[in-house]
Amino acid sequence: MANNTIGQFISVLRKANGMTQQQLADRLNVSNKAVSRWERDETAPDITLIPAIAEIFGVTCDELLKGERLDSENISQRTEKQVEKQLFSLITRTMMNFKTLVWIAFALSLAGLVCMFAITIGFFKSEIGFAVMLLFQIPAFVIAVTAVSRVKTTKRRNELFCCADSKELKDFDRAFGNYSFFIFCTLFAVILISVFLLFDLNITTLYFESVMTEAGLMTSGMIFRYDVIVIALILSAIYLYLKDIFIAWITEKPIKVDFDKTVSIMTAVQVGITALGGVFFIIAPYGVTSAHNSSPLSIALNIIGLVCLLGNIICFPVFVLRNREKRNILIFKGLRNCLFTVSGFLISFVHGVSFTTYDEITNESTVWERYDEWSPGYLIIALLFTFSVVILFKVIERIIENYKNKHKTYCREDINNV
Repeated sequence: MANNTIGQFISVLRKANGMTQQQLADRLNVSNKAVSRWERDETAPDITLIPAIAEIFGVTCDELLKGERLDSENISQRTEKQVEKQLFSLITRTMMNFKTLVWIAFALSLAGLVCMFAITIGFFKSEIGFAVMLLFQIPAFVIAVTAVSRVKTTKRRNELFCCADSKELKDFDRAFGNYSFFIFCTLFAVILISVFLLFDLNITTLYFESVMTEAGLMTSGMIFRYDVIVIALILSAIYLYLKDIFIAWITEKPIKVDFDKTVSIMTAVQVGITALGGVFFIIAPYGVTSAHNSSPLSIALNIIGLVCLLGNIICFPVFVLRNREKRNILIFKGLRNCLFTVSGFLISFVHGVSFTTYDEITNESTVWERYDEWSPGYLIIALLFTFSVVILFKVIERIIENYKNKHKTYCREDINNV
C-alpha cells in the first residue's frame, strides 16, 4: 500500500491524542482487534465509521481517507478554482442560451416584417400582411420574455452568482441588459414601422388599383417622408433616454437619476413661454376683422407672441448669471432651449386668414368674405424640429460624458503606474 494509509494515519492520530486502541474501540463500538488490524493495514474501517473517526480526531473525512493533513490554503485555492470554473461555465451557458433565444426572436420579428411587405406589394392586401406580421411578432415577444425570465430566475436561485466578483457580474449584466434592450427595441420598432406603413401602403394600393391625381401622389409621398422622420426620432429618443433606465430595471440595479432643480426650472420656464407664444400666434388671426384695416387685437396678440419668444432668449443669460457655480450645465441646456424659439416661430404659420370678394353668380366684386386657413404641416415641422434639437443635444451630451470617463480612466492608470 502507499506510504500514507488510513491505518497509519489513525495510529498517528490516536497516539497524538494519548488514546489506547481499546479507548478508541470503545468510542466506536468496535473491538480493539479491529483497531489493531486497521493500524496494521490489514483491513480498513467501515465507510460508516469514517465520519465518526474524523470527528474524534478533529480532522476532515478527506484528510482521513488521504492519510495525511491537508494544507488549508491549498484546499481554499482548489475550492476557489473549482467555484470559478463552475461559475464561468454557468455564465457562459446561461448567456449562450439567452443569446440564442434573442436571435430566434429577432429572426421571427424580421420575417414577419418581410412577409407583410411581400403580401402587401404582391397581393395588395396590407391588412392581411399586417395580420401575418402579428403572427410572427407574438411568438417573438413570448420568446424574448421567456429568455429574460430564465436569466433572472437563474441569477436569483443559483448561489454561484453570489460568489462572482464585481467585474464578472458587471460584464454579465451589461451583456444581459444590452441584448434585452436590443430585442425589445427591435420588436417595438417593427410594430411602429408596420403601423405607419399600413397607412402608407393603403395609399400605395389605391395608386396601383386606380389612377391617382398628382396631388394625391404628392400627399402620399409627403406622409411617407414624415413617417420616416417620426420613426427615426422616436427610436432615437428611446435609445438615448430609455436605454439606461431599461437596463437598470431589467438587471435590477439602482437607477442613476441626474436631476438638477435649477436646470429643470430654467427649462420649464423657457419651454413654457415658448409654447405660450405659439398659442398667441395661433389665436392672433381671430382678431382680424377687415381686409383693409389692421386689427389692433391681432397686432397685440402677435406682439405678445414675439415677446414670449424673446423672453425665452432673455431667460438664458439671467439663469446663467445668477447661478455661476452651475454655469457649464446651464449654458449647455440653455442654448438647447433657445433653439425652441424656431419652433415657436414656425407655429405662427399654422393659422392664417384671407378675404375674398368673388361672386359666382354675377362675377362681380361683392362683400368681403373672411376665410380661416390652417396649415397643420407647420405644426408637425415645429414638433419634428424640437425633437431633433433635443436628440442632437443628448447625443452631444453622451459624447462629452464618454470623453470624460475615458479621460478619468487614463488618469487613474497613469497614477497607478507611478
